[in-house]
Amino acid sequence: MAAASRGLARRMSLAALVILWGALGYAAAAEEDGVSSAMSDHKPSAATADGAPAEDQDREPGFRDSVTFEYIQIIGVAFIIVFGFIRPFLIEPYKIPSGSMENTLLSGDRVLVVKFLYGVKLPGTSRRLFSFRPPRRGDVFVFSPKHTQETHYIKRITAVGGDTISTDGQTLILNGERVENEPYTKHTRRIGDFPPFKHLVPYYWEAPGVREKMERFGKRTEVEAQLGPAGDPIAMDLDDRTFKLRIGNHDHERARGIPVKRYYFVMGESGRLHREGILYQNTNSSQWYFIEPIPRSRFRALNPDGAAFTVPDRHFFAMGDNRGNSEDSRAWGPVPFDVVKGKAVLVYWSTDPDVRFWNILRWLRLGRVGKRIRTQQGAASL
Repeated sequence: MAAASRGLARRMSLAALVILWGALGYAAAAEEDGVSSAMSDHKPSAATADGAPAEDQDREPGFRDSVTFEYIQIIGVAFIIVFGFIRPFLIEPYKIPSGSMENTLLSGDRVLVVKFLYGVKLPGTSRRLFSFRPPRRGDVFVFSPKHTQETHYIKRITAVGGDTISTDGQTLILNGERVENEPYTKHTRRIGDFPPFKHLVPYYWEAPGVREKMERFGKRTEVEAQLGPAGDPIAMDLDDRTFKLRIGNHDHERARGIPVKRYYFVMGESGRLHREGILYQNTNSSQWYFIEPIPRSRFRALNPDGAAFTVPDRHFFAMGDNRGNSEDSRAWGPVPFDVVKGKAVLVYWSTDPDVRFWNILRWLRLGRVGKRIRTQQGAASL
């Protein structure tokens, strides 16, 4: 499938060249027409009905009347079509910023992501059109986690909705079966198995059928919120105390059908007591809620190392191939389909960020250019 996607990417590139070639051909034809029309412009001027001379036809043509301006317009339209339509909806390049996918992808790799394979996402909605297939286990995909929707991550799908995933040391267990012989994985530093999800955003708590799966990882409490002049919360009443709030960050909820407009990452202080978590309002009920991860000691009691977790429907459990050094679903939970951008298929350029560019032979990693990014789960690959 990745090879087919790469072939389609090539065809789209050829289509872009055809558009530009057609633009050049049309501009050349327009240039010929411009010569003949310029010759016709030198005919004697006609007279009006009352004998007054018509507007002078022999004036020097301006830039807007020139063939060069027409050429610029045609090429501009071609670039708008190619980079304004094809790139946002079909194929888009991304740069790898870190080593969480080593050695499949290296820092400095630039990859092509096929966005239409999982369906063309309509802006501002969760609806997708023309979907060829859903994301599969083993796909390397790009997405924006709910807790930082302006940042793009690239990981491998290790489980899909309905799967039960756990770990035994460095071995992944999927639906009760051990996933052996993963040649693409790397364990440089152990970060733990399935710790409490750090970012329990309201999406998980308000989405139907998902809330029950989150209660093992965090606690949600009804609170009374006090709002400031700008409409943001400045204090909350929790456990018979009033906590003054500092907002560390806030974001908008974009998922369709989720009754949340904005949520806040807050730090609360009441005397010597401190509470940290996420504060948001359910817009249907107007009730404010505060979510905080459960204490680690309690989490370990409820969830021993590597305990099984069932992935909700239309969600994906994402992990970096560098399992020992990757911030992924083990830290902030499963990835909803709504934030998936597309499937990575090809390394089209690669440079080493640790080498100065004037050392061209080491800086430019030509051996990685054109590398396929395989869909791979265990020893099997596509």
